[in-house]
Amino acid sequence: MQSRQFREAGHEPDEEQLQRRLAYFRLGPAELARLKEVGQQFEDYLAGFVDFFYTHLQSFPETGRFLRDPQLVDRLKQAQQQYFRSLFEGKLDNAVVEYRYLIGRKHAEVGLAPQWFLGAYALYLEFCVGQLARSGLPKEKADLLVALVKFILFDVSLTLEAYFRRATEHIRLALQMLQESNAELKDFARLVSHDLRTPIATVMGLCEEFIDEYGDQIPAGARELVEEARAQTRRIAHLLHELTNISQASGDLAARELVSPRALLDEVIDRLRPEIEAKGVRIQIQDKLPRVCVHPGRFREIFYQLLSNAVKFSEGEAPVVRVYAEEGQGAHTFFVADQGPGIPEDVLDLVFLPFWRMPKHRDVPGTGLGLYFVKTMVEEQGGRIELRPLPEGGTLAAVTLPAARSPHPPPLWPQSDTERTDAS
Repeated sequence: MQSRQFREAGHEPDEEQLQRRLAYFRLGPAELARLKEVGQQFEDYLAGFVDFFYTHLQSFPETGRFLRDPQLVDRLKQAQQQYFRSLFEGKLDNAVVEYRYLIGRKHAEVGLAPQWFLGAYALYLEFCVGQLARSGLPKEKADLLVALVKFILFDVSLTLEAYFRRATEHIRLALQMLQESNAELKDFARLVSHDLRTPIATVMGLCEEFIDEYGDQIPAGARELVEEARAQTRRIAHLLHELTNISQASGDLAARELVSPRALLDEVIDRLRPEIEAKGVRIQIQDKLPRVCVHPGRFREIFYQLLSNAVKFSEGEAPVVRVYAEEGQGAHTFFVADQGPGIPEDVLDLVFLPFWRMPKHRDVPGTGLGLYFVKTMVEEQGGRIELRPLPEGGTLAAVTLPAARSPHPPPLWPQSDTERTDAS
Protein backbone atom coordinates (compact mmCIF):
# COMPACT_ATOMS: atom_id res chain seq x y z
CA MET A 1 0.00 0.00 0.00
CA GLN A 2 2.79 2.41 0.94
CA SER A 3 4.67 1.78 -2.31
CA ARG A 4 1.52 2.41 -4.37
CA GLN A 5 0.86 5.71 -2.52
CA PHE A 6 4.48 6.66 -2.95
CA ARG A 7 4.37 6.11 -6.72
CA GLU A 8 1.07 7.99 -7.00
CA ALA A 9 2.72 10.93 -5.24
CA GLY A 10 5.30 11.03 -8.02
CA HIS A 11 8.21 9.41 -6.10
CA GLU A 12 9.84 6.24 -7.36
CA PRO A 13 12.26 4.47 -4.99
CA ASP A 14 15.77 4.77 -6.40
CA GLU A 15 18.34 2.50 -4.77
CA GLU A 16 21.29 4.12 -6.51
CA GLN A 17 20.22 7.61 -5.44
CA LEU A 18 19.67 6.39 -1.87
CA GLN A 19 23.18 4.94 -1.68
CA ARG A 20 24.71 8.14 -3.07
CA ARG A 21 22.91 10.22 -0.46
CA LEU A 22 23.99 7.90 2.35
CA ALA A 23 27.57 8.13 1.10
CA TYR A 24 27.31 11.93 1.05
CA PHE A 25 26.19 11.88 4.70
CA ARG A 26 28.93 9.32 5.48
CA LEU A 27 26.17 7.25 7.04
CA GLY A 28 27.18 3.62 6.60
CA PRO A 29 27.00 0.18 8.26
CA ALA A 30 29.24 1.16 11.19
CA GLU A 31 27.00 4.07 12.23
CA LEU A 32 23.83 2.02 11.83
CA ALA A 33 25.32 -0.81 13.86
CA ARG A 34 26.09 1.59 16.73
CA LEU A 35 22.50 2.80 16.70
CA LYS A 36 21.23 -0.75 16.94
CA GLU A 37 23.48 -1.50 19.92
CA VAL A 38 22.09 1.27 22.10
CA GLY A 39 18.39 1.09 21.25
CA GLN A 40 17.34 -0.54 24.53
CA GLN A 41 18.90 2.32 26.52
CA PHE A 42 16.15 4.67 25.26
CA GLU A 43 13.21 2.32 25.69
CA ASP A 44 12.70 3.00 29.41
CA TYR A 45 12.43 6.76 28.84
CA LEU A 46 10.59 6.74 25.53
CA ALA A 47 6.96 6.92 26.72
CA GLY A 48 7.74 9.80 29.08
CA PHE A 49 9.47 11.76 26.35
CA VAL A 50 6.60 11.27 23.90
CA ASP A 51 4.12 12.57 26.52
CA PHE A 52 6.35 15.62 27.05
CA PHE A 53 6.74 16.06 23.29
CA TYR A 54 2.99 16.35 22.61
CA THR A 55 2.35 18.46 25.70
CA HIS A 56 4.96 20.88 24.36
CA LEU A 57 3.40 20.92 20.88
CA GLN A 58 -0.08 21.51 22.33
CA SER A 59 1.18 24.60 24.17
CA PHE A 60 1.84 26.44 20.87
CA PRO A 61 -1.12 27.54 18.70
CA GLU A 62 0.80 26.89 15.47
CA THR A 63 1.07 23.17 16.29
CA GLY A 64 -1.61 22.75 18.95
CA ARG A 65 -4.46 23.48 16.52
CA PHE A 66 -3.73 20.14 14.82
CA LEU A 67 -3.85 18.23 18.13
CA ARG A 68 -7.30 18.94 19.55
CA ASP A 69 -8.65 15.41 19.11
CA PRO A 70 -7.53 13.21 22.08
CA GLN A 71 -7.90 10.02 20.06
CA LEU A 72 -5.73 11.45 17.30
CA VAL A 73 -3.08 12.44 19.87
CA ASP A 74 -3.07 8.90 21.31
CA ARG A 75 -2.54 7.44 17.83
CA LEU A 76 0.23 9.92 17.12
CA LYS A 77 1.96 9.06 20.40
CA GLN A 78 2.00 5.40 19.47
CA ALA A 79 3.34 6.24 16.01
CA GLN A 80 5.97 8.51 17.57
CA GLN A 81 7.23 5.75 19.84
CA GLN A 82 7.46 3.42 16.86
CA TYR A 83 9.35 6.08 14.94
CA PHE A 84 11.97 6.34 17.71
CA ARG A 85 12.33 2.58 17.84
CA SER A 86 12.92 2.60 14.08
CA LEU A 87 15.82 5.03 14.58
CA PHE A 88 17.67 2.32 16.48
CA GLU A 89 16.87 -0.64 14.26
CA GLY A 90 20.03 -0.09 12.24
CA LYS A 91 18.06 -0.27 9.01
CA LEU A 92 17.72 2.29 6.26
CA ASP A 93 16.26 1.23 2.93
CA ASN A 94 13.74 2.44 0.37
CA ALA A 95 10.80 1.34 2.55
CA VAL A 96 11.98 3.76 5.26
CA VAL A 97 12.48 6.49 2.66
CA GLU A 98 8.97 5.95 1.27
CA TYR A 99 7.42 6.18 4.71
CA ARG A 100 9.23 9.40 5.63
CA TYR A 101 8.18 11.00 2.33
CA LEU A 102 4.57 10.15 3.08
CA ILE A 103 4.79 11.59 6.60
CA GLY A 104 6.28 14.82 5.27
CA ARG A 105 3.58 15.02 2.59
CA LYS A 106 0.80 14.52 5.15
CA HIS A 107 2.14 17.38 7.27
CA ALA A 108 2.29 19.59 4.18
CA GLU A 109 -1.28 18.68 3.21
CA VAL A 110 -2.76 19.67 6.58
CA GLY A 111 -0.97 23.02 6.39
CA LEU A 112 1.68 22.71 9.10
CA ALA A 113 4.41 25.21 8.20
CA PRO A 114 7.83 23.56 7.64
CA GLN A 115 9.60 25.57 10.32
CA TRP A 116 7.29 24.23 13.01
CA PHE A 117 7.52 20.65 11.81
CA LEU A 118 11.29 20.76 11.52
CA GLY A 119 11.55 22.48 14.89
CA ALA A 120 10.38 19.24 16.50
CA TYR A 121 13.74 17.69 15.62
CA ALA A 122 15.37 19.94 18.20
CA LEU A 123 13.35 18.12 20.85
CA TYR A 124 14.46 14.77 19.42
CA LEU A 125 18.10 15.81 19.70
CA GLU A 126 17.61 17.19 23.20
CA PHE A 127 16.11 13.90 24.35
CA CYS A 128 18.66 11.64 22.68
CA VAL A 129 21.73 13.63 23.69
CA GLY A 130 20.36 13.91 27.24
CA GLN A 131 20.09 10.16 27.54
CA LEU A 132 23.61 9.66 26.20
CA ALA A 133 25.02 12.34 28.52
CA ARG A 134 23.90 10.32 31.54
CA SER A 135 26.49 7.71 30.61
CA GLY A 136 29.37 10.21 30.54
CA LEU A 137 29.80 10.10 26.78
CA PRO A 138 32.91 7.98 26.42
CA LYS A 139 34.50 7.59 22.99
CA GLU A 140 32.07 4.99 21.73
CA LYS A 141 29.16 7.09 22.97
CA ALA A 142 30.51 10.14 21.18
CA ASP A 143 30.68 8.08 17.98
CA LEU A 144 27.10 7.04 18.57
CA LEU A 145 26.01 10.67 19.03
CA VAL A 146 27.62 11.61 15.72
CA ALA A 147 25.83 8.73 14.00
CA LEU A 148 22.52 9.71 15.58
CA VAL A 149 22.83 13.37 14.51
CA LYS A 150 23.70 12.31 10.97
CA PHE A 151 20.69 10.03 10.83
CA ILE A 152 18.30 12.71 12.11
CA LEU A 153 19.64 15.32 9.70
CA PHE A 154 19.22 12.86 6.86
CA ASP A 155 15.64 12.32 8.01
CA VAL A 156 15.13 16.10 7.99
CA SER A 157 16.35 16.32 4.41
CA LEU A 158 13.78 13.72 3.30
CA THR A 159 10.95 15.57 4.99
CA LEU A 160 12.00 18.95 3.61
CA GLU A 161 12.15 17.53 0.11
CA ALA A 162 8.53 16.41 0.43
CA TYR A 163 7.51 20.04 1.03
CA PHE A 164 9.43 21.27 -2.00
CA ARG A 165 7.99 18.56 -4.24
CA ARG A 166 4.46 19.33 -3.14
CA ALA A 167 4.95 23.06 -3.76
CA THR A 168 6.37 22.32 -7.21
CA GLU A 169 3.36 20.15 -8.07
CA HIS A 170 0.99 22.94 -7.06
CA ILE A 171 2.81 25.56 -9.10
CA ARG A 172 2.89 23.31 -12.16
CA LEU A 173 -0.82 22.51 -11.88
CA ALA A 174 -1.73 26.16 -11.29
CA LEU A 175 0.21 27.33 -14.33
CA GLN A 176 -1.38 24.64 -16.45
CA MET A 177 -4.88 25.59 -15.24
CA LEU A 178 -4.15 29.28 -15.76
CA GLN A 179 -3.02 28.70 -19.35
CA GLU A 180 -6.03 26.54 -20.08
CA SER A 181 -8.49 28.99 -18.51
CA ASN A 182 -6.96 31.93 -20.39
CA ALA A 183 -7.29 30.09 -23.69
CA GLU A 184 -10.88 29.11 -22.91
CA LEU A 185 -11.75 32.67 -21.87
CA LYS A 186 -10.42 34.11 -25.11
CA ASP A 187 -12.33 31.55 -27.16
CA PHE A 188 -15.49 32.23 -25.18
CA ALA A 189 -15.08 35.98 -25.56
CA ARG A 190 -14.78 35.64 -29.32
CA LEU A 191 -17.91 33.47 -29.48
CA VAL A 192 -19.86 35.87 -27.27
CA SER A 193 -18.79 38.84 -29.34
CA HIS A 194 -19.78 37.18 -32.57
CA ASP A 195 -23.05 35.51 -31.52
CA LEU A 196 -24.59 37.90 -28.99
CA ARG A 197 -23.70 41.42 -29.96
CA THR A 198 -26.09 41.61 -32.91
CA PRO A 199 -29.23 40.28 -31.13
CA ILE A 200 -28.54 42.45 -28.08
CA ALA A 201 -28.11 45.52 -30.25
CA THR A 202 -31.38 44.59 -31.98
CA VAL A 203 -33.26 44.34 -28.66
CA MET A 204 -31.84 47.67 -27.53
CA GLY A 205 -32.82 49.28 -30.83
CA LEU A 206 -36.36 47.88 -30.64
CA CYS A 207 -36.77 49.30 -27.12
CA GLU A 208 -35.66 52.73 -28.31
CA GLU A 209 -37.88 52.54 -31.40
CA PHE A 210 -40.86 51.49 -29.29
CA ILE A 211 -40.41 54.46 -26.94
CA ASP A 212 -39.88 56.90 -29.83
CA GLU A 213 -42.87 55.59 -31.79
CA TYR A 214 -45.41 55.09 -29.03
CA GLY A 215 -44.03 57.23 -26.23
CA ASP A 216 -47.14 59.37 -25.72
CA GLN A 217 -49.46 56.35 -25.73
CA ILE A 218 -47.49 54.14 -23.30
CA PRO A 219 -48.77 54.06 -19.70
CA ALA A 220 -46.24 55.43 -17.22
CA GLY A 221 -45.65 52.05 -15.57
CA ALA A 222 -45.12 50.29 -18.90
CA ARG A 223 -42.73 53.03 -20.06
CA GLU A 224 -40.62 52.52 -16.93
CA LEU A 225 -40.39 48.79 -17.64
CA VAL A 226 -39.31 49.33 -21.25
CA GLU A 227 -36.74 51.95 -20.22
CA GLU A 228 -35.39 49.56 -17.59
CA ALA A 229 -35.16 46.81 -20.24
CA ARG A 230 -33.26 49.21 -22.49
CA ALA A 231 -30.90 50.17 -19.65
CA GLN A 232 -30.21 46.54 -18.77
CA THR A 233 -29.62 45.70 -22.42
CA ARG A 234 -27.08 48.52 -22.65
CA ARG A 235 -25.42 47.16 -19.52
CA ILE A 236 -25.19 43.68 -21.07
CA ALA A 237 -23.70 45.17 -24.24
CA HIS A 238 -21.12 47.00 -22.12
CA LEU A 239 -20.27 43.81 -20.22
CA LEU A 240 -19.81 41.91 -23.49
CA HIS A 241 -17.48 44.60 -24.75
CA GLU A 242 -15.56 44.48 -21.48
CA LEU A 243 -15.41 40.67 -21.54
CA THR A 244 -13.76 40.82 -24.93
CA ASN A 245 -11.27 43.38 -23.66
CA ILE A 246 -10.50 41.61 -20.39
CA SER A 247 -9.60 38.41 -22.21
CA GLN A 248 -6.90 40.36 -24.02
CA ALA A 249 -5.80 42.70 -21.23
CA SER A 250 -2.80 41.55 -19.27
CA GLY A 251 -0.15 43.78 -17.77
CA ASP A 252 -0.21 46.08 -20.78
CA LEU A 253 -0.35 49.69 -19.61
CA ALA A 254 -2.44 50.59 -22.65
CA ALA A 255 -5.22 48.31 -21.35
CA ARG A 256 -5.61 50.39 -18.18
CA GLU A 257 -7.64 53.53 -17.61
CA LEU A 258 -8.58 55.82 -14.76
CA VAL A 259 -11.64 54.30 -13.11
CA SER A 260 -14.02 55.36 -10.36
CA PRO A 261 -13.96 52.51 -7.81
CA ARG A 262 -17.33 53.26 -6.20
CA ALA A 263 -19.34 52.46 -9.33
CA LEU A 264 -17.44 49.21 -9.87
CA LEU A 265 -17.84 48.21 -6.21
CA ASP A 266 -21.59 48.83 -6.45
CA GLU A 267 -21.70 46.36 -9.34
CA VAL A 268 -19.80 43.82 -7.23
CA ILE A 269 -22.29 44.26 -4.38
CA ASP A 270 -25.15 43.62 -6.82
CA ARG A 271 -23.53 40.35 -7.89
CA LEU A 272 -23.08 39.30 -4.26
CA ARG A 273 -26.53 40.40 -3.13
CA PRO A 274 -27.91 36.86 -2.53
CA GLU A 275 -24.90 35.83 -0.40
CA ILE A 276 -24.92 39.13 1.50
CA GLU A 277 -28.60 38.82 2.37
CA ALA A 278 -28.30 35.13 3.26
CA LYS A 279 -25.52 35.87 5.81
CA GLY A 280 -27.08 39.12 7.07
CA VAL A 281 -23.87 41.02 6.30
CA ARG A 282 -23.74 44.82 6.18
CA ILE A 283 -21.34 46.31 3.62
CA GLN A 284 -19.92 49.71 4.54
CA ILE A 285 -18.13 51.53 1.72
CA GLN A 286 -16.29 54.80 2.17
CA ASP A 287 -18.20 57.62 0.45
CA LYS A 288 -15.29 59.05 -1.50
CA LEU A 289 -12.75 56.66 -3.00
CA PRO A 290 -9.71 57.74 -5.03
CA ARG A 291 -9.50 56.90 -8.71
CA VAL A 292 -6.94 54.35 -9.85
CA CYS A 293 -5.43 53.40 -13.19
CA VAL A 294 -6.44 49.78 -13.84
CA HIS A 295 -8.45 47.67 -16.22
CA PRO A 296 -12.08 48.05 -14.98
CA GLY A 297 -12.86 44.36 -15.37
CA ARG A 298 -9.75 43.35 -13.45
CA PHE A 299 -10.62 45.77 -10.63
CA ARG A 300 -14.14 44.40 -10.42
CA GLU A 301 -12.95 40.78 -10.34
CA ILE A 302 -10.29 41.47 -7.69
CA PHE A 303 -12.81 42.99 -5.30
CA TYR A 304 -15.48 40.44 -6.15
CA GLN A 305 -13.14 37.71 -4.88
CA LEU A 306 -12.10 39.67 -1.78
CA LEU A 307 -15.66 40.66 -0.84
CA SER A 308 -16.96 37.18 -1.61
CA ASN A 309 -14.41 35.72 0.84
CA ALA A 310 -15.23 38.39 3.44
CA VAL A 311 -18.95 37.62 3.22
CA LYS A 312 -18.44 33.84 3.15
CA PHE A 313 -16.37 33.81 6.35
CA SER A 314 -18.26 36.51 8.27
CA GLU A 315 -19.38 35.42 11.74
CA GLY A 316 -21.77 36.60 14.45
CA GLU A 317 -24.97 38.60 14.31
CA ALA A 318 -25.16 41.36 11.68
CA PRO A 319 -21.45 41.17 10.75
CA VAL A 320 -19.95 44.14 8.96
CA VAL A 321 -17.54 44.18 6.02
CA ARG A 322 -15.82 47.54 5.54
CA VAL A 323 -14.23 48.92 2.37
CA TYR A 324 -12.15 52.07 2.59
CA ALA A 325 -9.02 53.59 1.08
CA GLU A 326 -6.00 55.73 1.84
CA GLU A 327 -4.43 57.94 -0.80
CA GLY A 328 -0.70 57.78 -1.37
CA GLN A 329 1.98 59.26 -3.59
CA GLY A 330 1.43 57.70 -7.01
CA ALA A 331 -0.76 54.87 -5.70
CA HIS A 332 -3.74 54.32 -3.40
CA THR A 333 -4.43 51.47 -0.99
CA PHE A 334 -7.88 49.91 -0.69
CA PHE A 335 -8.79 47.95 2.43
CA VAL A 336 -11.37 45.21 2.92
CA ALA A 337 -11.91 44.43 6.61
CA ASP A 338 -14.09 41.53 7.72
CA GLN A 339 -15.25 40.07 11.03
CA GLY A 340 -14.44 36.46 10.25
CA PRO A 341 -12.27 33.98 12.18
CA GLY A 342 -9.07 35.57 10.89
CA ILE A 343 -5.95 33.97 9.45
CA PRO A 344 -3.03 32.94 11.70
CA GLU A 345 0.07 35.04 11.03
CA ASP A 346 2.23 32.01 10.26
CA VAL A 347 0.09 31.10 7.22
CA LEU A 348 -0.59 34.58 5.81
CA ASP A 349 1.85 34.00 2.94
CA LEU A 350 0.53 30.49 2.26
CA VAL A 351 -3.00 31.66 1.42
CA PHE A 352 -1.76 32.99 -1.94
CA LEU A 353 -0.40 29.59 -2.99
CA PRO A 354 -2.52 27.73 -5.55
CA PHE A 355 -4.83 25.08 -4.04
CA TRP A 356 -3.75 25.89 -0.47
CA ARG A 357 -6.62 26.03 2.02
CA MET A 358 -6.69 26.29 5.79
CA PRO A 359 -7.46 22.88 7.30
CA LYS A 360 -10.54 24.17 9.15
CA HIS A 361 -11.97 25.43 5.84
CA ARG A 362 -11.57 22.16 3.91
CA ASP A 363 -15.33 21.53 4.16
CA VAL A 364 -16.23 25.04 2.90
CA PRO A 365 -16.90 25.12 -0.88
CA GLY A 366 -13.95 26.47 -2.83
CA THR A 367 -10.93 25.51 -4.95
CA GLY A 368 -8.09 27.26 -3.13
CA LEU A 369 -7.39 29.31 -6.26
CA GLY A 370 -9.32 32.53 -5.54
CA LEU A 371 -6.59 34.45 -3.71
CA TYR A 372 -3.94 33.05 -6.04
CA PHE A 373 -5.72 34.61 -9.02
CA VAL A 374 -6.39 37.82 -7.08
CA LYS A 375 -2.68 38.21 -6.39
CA THR A 376 -1.92 37.47 -10.05
CA MET A 377 -4.40 40.11 -11.27
CA VAL A 378 -3.24 42.73 -8.75
CA GLU A 379 0.41 42.32 -9.71
CA GLU A 380 -0.55 42.25 -13.39
CA GLN A 381 -2.04 45.73 -12.89
CA GLY A 382 1.18 47.02 -11.31
CA GLY A 383 -0.09 46.68 -7.75
CA ARG A 384 0.47 44.63 -4.60
CA ILE A 385 -1.73 42.78 -2.12
CA GLU A 386 -1.21 41.75 1.49
CA LEU A 387 -3.32 40.28 4.27
CA ARG A 388 -3.18 41.15 7.98
CA PRO A 389 -4.97 39.82 11.06
CA LEU A 390 -7.02 42.52 12.82
CA PRO A 391 -6.48 43.03 16.57
CA GLU A 392 -10.22 42.71 17.25
CA GLY A 393 -10.50 39.60 15.06
CA GLY A 394 -11.02 39.15 11.37
CA THR A 395 -8.77 39.84 8.41
CA LEU A 396 -7.69 43.02 6.66
CA ALA A 397 -6.88 42.77 2.96
CA ALA A 398 -4.90 45.67 1.45
CA VAL A 399 -4.67 46.21 -2.29
CA THR A 400 -2.38 48.95 -3.56
CA LEU A 401 -3.03 50.09 -7.13
CA PRO A 402 -1.35 52.80 -9.22
CA ALA A 403 -2.97 56.19 -9.54
CA ALA A 404 -1.27 56.66 -12.92
CA ARG A 405 0.32 54.40 -15.49
CA SER A 406 3.25 53.32 -13.35
CA PRO A 407 3.96 49.66 -12.58
CA HIS A 408 5.86 50.56 -9.41
CA PRO A 409 3.59 51.86 -6.62
CA PRO A 410 5.05 53.07 -3.32
CA PRO A 411 5.17 50.94 -0.12
CA LEU A 412 2.06 48.84 0.42
CA TRP A 413 1.06 49.89 3.92
CA PRO A 414 0.58 53.51 5.02
CA GLN A 415 3.41 55.04 7.02
CA SER A 416 1.26 55.37 10.14
CA ASP A 417 1.20 52.36 12.49
CA THR A 418 -2.30 53.24 13.64
CA GLU A 419 -4.84 50.81 12.21
CA ARG A 420 -7.93 52.27 10.58
CA THR A 421 -11.03 51.19 12.50
CA ASP A 422 -13.83 52.86 10.58
CA ALA A 423 -14.82 53.44 7.02
CA SER A 424 -14.78 57.22 7.17
